[in-house]
Amino acid sequence: MKIKALCAFLGILSAVCVLYGAAVISIIGPGSWFNWAFVAIGVFAGAGAALLSRIGRLPAGVRTGLAAVLCACILIFAVTEARIMSFAASDEAPGADWVVILGAKVDPWGPSLEYSARIRRAAEYLKNSPQSIAVTTGGQGVNEPVSEGRAAADMLQDLGIQADRIIAEDRSTSTAENLAFARILIEEAGGDVAADRVVIVSSSFHLFRADLHARDCGYGNRGSLGSEGLRILMPQYYLREFAALVKEYVL
Repeated sequence: MKIKALCAFLGILSAVCVLYGAAVISIIGPGSWFNWAFVAIGVFAGAGAALLSRIGRLPAGVRTGLAAVLCACILIFAVTEARIMSFAASDEAPGADWVVILGAKVDPWGPSLEYSARIRRAAEYLKNSPQSIAVTTGGQGVNEPVSEGRAAADMLQDLGIQADRIIAEDRSTSTAENLAFARILIEEAGGDVAADRVVIVSSSFHLFRADLHARDCGYGNRGSLGSEGLRILMPQYYLREFAALVKEYVL
């Protein structure tokens, strides 16, 4: 009976994941392999339901070992996601010395929805903190018309932030490089990331990983400011963050 119930659960999970994965692809496109993650999970869940009846034929020790591995994986995933979510609601009082905006994809018509949300969140903060200097980050990818740093700087100006309050970084290719190269520009401008108040702006799901990199890069007096994207995409993005953290830990 327990096996039948678990098979039914996996079958429902498979259908839900495949449908959600299809919705994700319809919104953000099939470009990145990870955009297919939920479709893949659905396929594996369906395969698991089909193979589950054979589990009972395995030796008891093997079944116990598989159950232990599964429980460990679930625990690691839950703890990691809890840490990611703990940073998602981060907010900062006005008055920072520097506002570092982490880069994201630029489409042919301008910053992507995710990136636009970050830039608008930063613009709101900058308008309430007239002494703050913005540092936009991100190089130019092969499918991007301009660098991410330049696109963000232009959009900030369109939103009413003066050009003399913006420093654009346009060489970085990752979160770690965003922060490392931003540090160089801040120090060239006379700042000190170890002592000055620095607010890091990114998507809410990305703040935990960004804070880890900022810590490693020497940002001592740092804060986090999150932006919200399309809610329907949040499961996809939170899963992607978990995968990114695992990848960075392994590498």
